[in-house]
Amino acid sequence: MLAKVLEGRILERIRVQEGLSYTAQSANLPSIAFPGYGVLYAIVDATPPTAAELTQQIRDSAAAITREGATQDELERARNPLVTTLKKLLADNNYLLSAIVSGSQEQPDRLIRATSSLKELEGLTVADLNQVAQKYLRSSEALPVVVVPNEASSKASGAQPAAREPALAR
Repeated sequence: MLAKVLEGRILERIRVQEGLSYTAQSANLPSIAFPGYGVLYAIVDATPPTAAELTQQIRDSAAAITREGATQDELERARNPLVTTLKKLLADNNYLLSAIVSGSQEQPDRLIRATSSLKELEGLTVADLNQVAQKYLRSSEALPVVVVPNEASSKASGAQPAAREPALAR
């Protein structure tokens, strides 16, 4: 849910306010192998000259959530599509068999999550969300990565965000 709130903030800032990118995506990928670990990420498409600025804008958006907290409206805009999608999936035998029953012997939590996820999503409060943001959106642990074409990499590496220089992938 936090990833979707961050995505909404990024879209509002970089697409609506700044017009720097049309697309933004954010998601959480928890580790199956290492409980308690995972990655929360945000991705935007942009031109190489705007990469460093967008990196900073994403960091600023995450910092604003930890500083000011998410709003009830942001929570609802993030939650409602997820709840609708989950309700549809739980009514589909293909989803139940492939995503929940398959592999549940190795991961029994899948069966528990299938019966509790909807209730957990619907019961999530802004206070819960903001507590998670305080724990996981720490800028000191963020790792910006900028992927640019070879010919543009030297231009993008010249601009450095305030906190941590982005890693460049070519």
